[in-house]
Amino acid sequence: MWSAGAEELRREGGSHSGREMRALLAALLLLQAARASRAACFSVVSSSHLLDLSNKSRDCPILQWSEVDQKNVRELNLSHNGIDSINGTLGPQVSVLDLSHNRLQSLPDGFLAQAKGLKKLHLQHNQLQSLPNHFFRSSTNLNHLDLAHNPLAAVPTSAFHPTLQHMVVDCRCDVAQSVAAHCACESPNCTERTCHCLAEQGPRNLTDFHAGTCRSWLGLVPTAVVGGLVALLLLGMLGAFFLLWRRRRAVATSVLKKRESSSSGGHGQPRYISRTGEQTAAQDTHQAPDYENVFIGPMQLQPQAHLTPQHKARERKKSPGRAPKATEEHYYLESDTGLGDNPIYANTPSPYDRGHPESCTDEDVYIVPDK
Repeated sequence: MWSAGAEELRREGGSHSGREMRALLAALLLLQAARASRAACFSVVSSSHLLDLSNKSRDCPILQWSEVDQKNVRELNLSHNGIDSINGTLGPQVSVLDLSHNRLQSLPDGFLAQAKGLKKLHLQHNQLQSLPNHFFRSSTNLNHLDLAHNPLAAVPTSAFHPTLQHMVVDCRCDVAQSVAAHCACESPNCTERTCHCLAEQGPRNLTDFHAGTCRSWLGLVPTAVVGGLVALLLLGMLGAFFLLWRRRRAVATSVLKKRESSSSGGHGQPRYISRTGEQTAAQDTHQAPDYENVFIGPMQLQPQAHLTPQHKARERKKSPGRAPKATEEHYYLESDTGLGDNPIYANTPSPYDRGHPESCTDEDVYIVPDK
């Protein structure tokens, strides 16, 4: 019984594994067929030195360079084929390569690693945003380079071989700045070079464009920077003066304004109020009465009725013929105060000061009412 069950399980397992293997093999075949069909942008065999494959493909996501790498081909034209990327390396036998009017966004770092025989390279009308720094290092015989109509910010310095005599880029200051020194040909052994940039009006001499547009624009930069700094300095000074003026105004409005009241006190002295003129009528209705500087008089001296005749005689002996004099502390001012009242400005001397001129000063006296 046990042997029969084991045999049945073995047969079922074998059938499952066989189905899985067949499914996996079918998936691998489909994947290989998809890769082959996708990579087959071109299928040619040429014995000519010139191979023109322009407009042979509308969509070529990946170009396998082995499809077009013919040992006898010297000039290869692959323009207008919708090529997105390239996988491979250019052979040393190719002297002219045209990859213009495609959708190339980048190129392999070693694409020109063996391109010692390359003399002309056309990469215009692509979507190249940058090229590797050492991209042209091995292309020492490069004579003509066209990079126009690409969003390149700069041309790698590895392209500036002494053999490079013709170059075409866009009329933009960033890319023109990167090639201006090479195109100016300032070295003693430099041969004449022709560099053009393409603008909407047509091709222009790159050296003239850089000198007339980019250098003049760069010359305005220091002036603009200095002008901006001066403007910022002036704005800062104006802001500081404005803040100082606002602060002084706030302090001035906070200082109490004195104005004499139209009425006078019952004792003949002027009355002073310390309310600012900015107070509203609603606030004045709840304002306490104006302060009044009122001189009340000397404090009543201690009565001497309780003194004995002996004490009175003793006091007369201490100061015969003189009445007791009141001191300044025996006088006081009285005024009615209310909540929110301010200190009183007093400008009259006290009776004590009248009798003692030496104690008078020129300083104003401020009297704070009792709370």
